Amino acid sequence: MTRRIDMRTDRATLPQSCLVRRRLQAPRMPSLHKILGRQVLVTMIGLALLFPSASVQAVTLGFTDSTAFQAALPGPSAVINFDNVNADTPIPDGIPFQGITFSSNVDNVLGRSGLIVSAEFLTTSPLNFLGVDDGFSHEFLFGDELTLDFSVSFQALGLSIIAGPGATLPNDFLLTGGGGSVFNVGRPEQTLSDGGEVFFLGLISDQAFNSAQLISFGNQQDTSLGFNVDDITTVTPANPAAVPEPSTVLLFGTGLLILAGITRWKKAAPQPAQETA
Repeated sequence: MTRRIDMRTDRATLPQSCLVRRRLQAPRMPSLHKILGRQVLVTMIGLALLFPSASVQAVTLGFTDSTAFQAALPGPSAVINFDNVNADTPIPDGIPFQGITFSSNVDNVLGRSGLIVSAEFLTTSPLNFLGVDDGFSHEFLFGDELTLDFSVSFQALGLSIIAGPGATLPNDFLLTGGGGSVFNVGRPEQTLSDGGEVFFLGLISDQAFNSAQLISFGNQQDTSLGFNVDDITTVTPANPAAVPEPSTVLLFGTGLLILAGITRWKKAAPQPAQETA
């Protein structure tokens, strides 16, 4: 097809009034929804490039076997076995102890006053374990909850629970952290010579986490069912990185979107018409 030529109007042949009218007409202004629509797309792409980790979900594996947990650890581990302090040493809520701040609900039962290092029973790594200052057996009760806040982020957490003989059923204990959780199985991992039954719970995540919680299910008023905690194993990530909070990303993106929309709106606003003589 041959391109058409000589179809343009010679401005010199147009009446001056036509030229004046065309210059007085306001330029067509793009609609606001089109401006913002394009800018939303650009902003979303920019946020995805700037904060790729904000939308990534942590993958956390649960373990009930200590051998499998040790084999899967992503790096060198550290163990808190409570043996480097004397028995009967109190561990107050909210006070860091070897990099972990413990808090619990044990004070809900009359006669109990926080956590304590104890050696009343056999444990997985003699002599000491973590118990409750009740003036008697130093045991946690089924229904107690233990929260662990870490001074530095961890990528793995494991611990041993030593319960009385025949006291534990499947799903009596729940360990949560790193976006995952794991329940205990019904069969103990080992049985100690005094009858104590050892259950292991562990979590390994592909992203660092700052806290965890051990929950036991039962009636705190039933003092016949008790347990203790020992050998808290942790792994610090090799290269810990700060992950932006979703709320921070949302706030940043909203502000960027508004700023970009205002800028586009100003550029598209009609300019004062120039009159010609």
